[in-house]
Amino acid sequence: MSKYLIVSVLLFFTGLVIARPADKLAKNDFNNLLKKTRLPLIQKRSEPGLLIDRPSRLRMRSPPEPLVNIQAGKTLILECEVGGNPPPQIHWLKNSERIIQNNDQLEETLDQNSKLGLGIVRGRLVIECVDADDTATYTCVAENAYKRIIAQSQVKVLPIEKLSETAHLTINEQQACIEKNTFQRPSTARITMWTESRLEFIGLNAQLLCRTSGDNVQIDWYSPDGNKIDFINSKYTLLNNGDLFIKKLMWEDMGEYICIARNNLSQDKITSFIYPVLPDKKEEK
Repeated sequence: MSKYLIVSVLLFFTGLVIARPADKLAKNDFNNLLKKTRLPLIQKRSEPGLLIDRPSRLRMRSPPEPLVNIQAGKTLILECEVGGNPPPQIHWLKNSERIIQNNDQLEETLDQNSKLGLGIVRGRLVIECVDADDTATYTCVAENAYKRIIAQSQVKVLPIEKLSETAHLTINEQQACIEKNTFQRPSTARITMWTESRLEFIGLNAQLLCRTSGDNVQIDWYSPDGNKIDFINSKYTLLNNGDLFIKKLMWEDMGEYICIARNNLSQDKITSFIYPVLPDKKEEK
């Protein structure tokens, strides 16, 4: 393994550097890029086998709030962020029962030749117009092919004791409660799991997650140059679950990709950053 690869991987984990600069990229431009995309610590530097000689790593970088008290009628939002190699998938449990969020179960992948595969993934659970039935233990479950980790959140929904307290609900929250109570609640477009950062060798493939919930959701991806990606006769593929598959990474692919999910009710957006890394010469053979 070349010293450049070792440094790139080590500093990716420590959050100091996330890719090796190329000659055509000015030093100042590269330093500005690092400031914008700096990543916090994923694993302890002293941990044995840090430099990708182990089959897998998984770490909960940002767990959901361990204890949440929320007023009835409000919108509950829980999030967790996980770093791993290979990049994990995330789903949620309510009192040990899996919560189905549409495309979070579609695990379609074309990313079969990944070798570095370092990634940070974020998951989100949204429950509108919470009531007493939503008081529960919620669990963020992150797993890859080798390992599984969890983080739990105890949620308690506080009843509305006075009618005047409903004035604290926003118009959207009040509307969500009306629709929920009349069984006519529409299903808005939401992004429930996505890739925040991905690091992979140049010349290999990479997959950026963008899993959604909602009715009739349309997914659009935008490249780092700000243009909407055309999936016809291009190096990009839009998978059925909304993920973006990038074939044969090049240095020019480095940058921020935007996923937008929309339907006739709402729109949601996330960004993903990808870091191509020059492989060791031995890996190229």
